[in-house]
Parts: sequence; C-alpha cells; structure tokens
Amino acid sequence: GGTAAAGYAYLPYSDNSNYNRILMRISSYASSVNGTLSHEFGHYFSLLHTHQGTENGPFSANAENVPRTGAQANCSTDGDLLCDTEADPRYDSNDFDFGTCSYTGSGTDQFGNLYTPPVDNIMSYYPDACGGIFTSDQYTQIAQGLATRLGHNSYSLDCSPPGVNVPTGLNAQLNNDENGIDLSWTDNASNEIGYLVERSTSSGSTGFRQLTDGYTAANGTSYTDYNIASNTQYWYRVKPANGDCDTYSSVANFTTPTLYCTAGSGTCDEYISRVQIGSIDNSS
Repeated sequence: GGTAAAGYAYLPYSDNSNYNRILMRISSYASSVNGTLSHEFGHYFSLLHTHQGTENGPFSANAENVPRTGAQANCSTDGDLLCDTEADPRYDSNDFDFGTCSYTGSGTDQFGNLYTPPVDNIMSYYPDACGGIFTSDQYTQIAQGLATRLGHNSYSLDCSPPGVNVPTGLNAQLNNDENGIDLSWTDNASNEIGYLVERSTSSGSTGFRQLTDGYTAANGTSYTDYNIASNTQYWYRVKPANGDCDTYSSVANFTTPTLYCTAGSGTCDEYISRVQIGSIDNSS
C-alpha cells in the first residue's frame, strides 16, 4: 500500500465485488514479465509475500524460521505458510549483489540460522531480473485461490419458479379497424412480471411459438396480433413470464375471413396508390 506502490491486489477471501480487482500503476504495468503484474496476480490468487511475518525481525509475531523440518520449523504456520519458499528477511539493497543476484546479508532467524532467501521468487521483493518463478506449493495455493474466487460467483439453478396464477377467460376476436386479432384475458395474479403470448397455426395442442413482440408488462390483460393472413385459423395461449413451464391459460382460437387490404398501421384515411383491373389501371 501507500503512494509508492506499483500495484495492489486483495486476497480472495471476501465476496465484496470491490475486492475483485487488481490495481496497477501505469508505469509498472509492463515493466517486466516477472514484475509487478505477476506479483499482484499472486496476491489475487491468495499468495503472501515470501517475507511475510519475517520482515519485522526474527522475533516478531509470525516470523518464519530457516529450517524446513524439525523442532525449529514453522513454515506451515508462519511466514507465507509454504515450506518450499525459504525464509526471507525482505530485500535490502545493502545485503544484495546485483551482479550475481545473490543475498549477501548476515541476518539470522531467532535460532541463529542464516537466511538464504528465495531471490528468484515472484512473491519476493528481490529484483525482477533475478528470476521469476512460482514454486510447486505456490501453484497449489494459486489453484485453491482460484477456486475461492470462483466460489464467490457461484449460483444455483435448483430453485423452484414462483407460483403464479394463470390468466383465465382468454378470448380472441377480429379487430376490423386494425385487421388484427384482439386477445383479452383476466389477470388473476399479483406477482407476475408480465405475460407472454404464444401462437400456433397447427392445432390447439402443438406448434406454439412465442410471437416476436408477444409480451405485456405486469397486470396486462390484452394484446393485438397484427401479423395475420386471410382465411387462416390461429390458436393462442398466454402465460406469466415468471411462471413455470406449464402455467398456460386455456387456448383460444380464431379463423380469419378474407382480408382484402391489410392496414399498414392504425392510421385512418390510408389511400390505395394503384388499382388495376385486367390491363386497365387508374393511370390509364
């Protein structure tokens, strides 16, 4: 953190969406393949610094000891909690040889064991040019961190749809002014989010498809189907948009008569631009 930070990432243990991000300073974004972005992704997937707990001195709380096994070992409970990343007192340029990328300090843990920090590890603060590795245990931790991240976004589709009363009294009749079929029904629900209108030209039990614009808002009780043809039988049914698959109204049907001139809109006084009888038309 702080104003000098080249990047920042939260660990994956909160489901707060504000923590599901990585912040980068533009000047540090592409500075090195092994650099800040890879380091911050390590944090994003739950990795700690290799100097975690040890940077404040060998006797500080959670400081990691050098031994990996035996009575003095605490690598699984302190530091970065991983035993294949060596104890790290934190990078200090006074204790580092840039030419050989080696630690030259004389720091020891609380038992006097000399530190041999992982100068090539991405989660350390040692120069990027000295390497860029994740260890086997770190990769395992990354996989666990990914699972944690994905768990925050998981959801279940096992819930049952709400109970919504079906509409009743569906009626279909020709609207002579519009050359459309007017549908009307009784809204029996108080929790529907709208109604969907389906139509079939096959029968009253098969071939139903939702009309392209066949929907109403909540509390809707009517719909007009303008996409009709002459001398055709249509079957209709209506269902709540948020009901289960079988919450349909009863089926209503209507057979259209011969429709000589289908209106293009609901505007009155539309004019026919051309009339032809045989070889004679209105321009002859």
